[in-house]
Amino acid sequence: MAAAGRLYGFRTIGIVRGEPTIPLNPTLAQAAADGMSLRYLDRDTYRQKQEAAFQAELLQQTGPAYILPEGGTNELALRGCAELVTELSAQTSFDTLCVACGTGGTLGGFLTALKPQQQAVGVAALKNGGFLQDDIHALITAAGQIITAPWSVQTQYHFGGYARFSPELMTFIQQFQQRHKVLLDPIYTGKLLYGILDLLRQDYFAPGSTVVAVHTGGLQAWAGFRARFERRSVWWPKVVRPGGAASGAVN
Repeated sequence: MAAAGRLYGFRTIGIVRGEPTIPLNPTLAQAAADGMSLRYLDRDTYRQKQEAAFQAELLQQTGPAYILPEGGTNELALRGCAELVTELSAQTSFDTLCVACGTGGTLGGFLTALKPQQQAVGVAALKNGGFLQDDIHALITAAGQIITAPWSVQTQYHFGGYARFSPELMTFIQQFQQRHKVLLDPIYTGKLLYGILDLLRQDYFAPGSTVVAVHTGGLQAWAGFRARFERRSVWWPKVVRPGGAASGAVN
């Protein structure tokens, strides 16, 4: 959102859960460099983010603004993510579409565009992600859309919760990059591909069917992970710096 504001010339404000910390982590530093103004809320106040009274008070402080919800998940997001299904269908035929889930907006958008003979699988990135199915249903119903394709949210691949990881997950990401030359992130796509391959081993998908995994990005998270945890005994991917030199190590 900060980058979009810089490119298209509109003001952006980021509401950050937690206390100000200097120096900023890499993600917030980039947002600030792109012109975003950062405002911090304590965790109790942040839980009120969806309440009408809280949003009205927020708008009194900021002036006229469009409030983009956490995760970008709203009815407009459904329309945008539905277009991805059209783009993918133009490139390949598939039976199952898989994506990582945080708030469920991307999966919800897919469900509004999939055909009845196709299916979708979401892999929850957070612990206790069972609520996602109800949230996705509510979002799609509020948008006046219907679901015709079968779908599920797999909640067993969170590795301890949102932004949590384990040596097993980090090893998987390392091996996946070495084998396929594709870098995953430890918050979303690493858990997604781990889950898909585990489901394949369990014969979850119909024999001979085509399964497509959507890599939703998240790679900027590596900079923050390196800043916080690189001294631990954890593998880190090679990151190309502006001068072209690469860094990375196996400790």
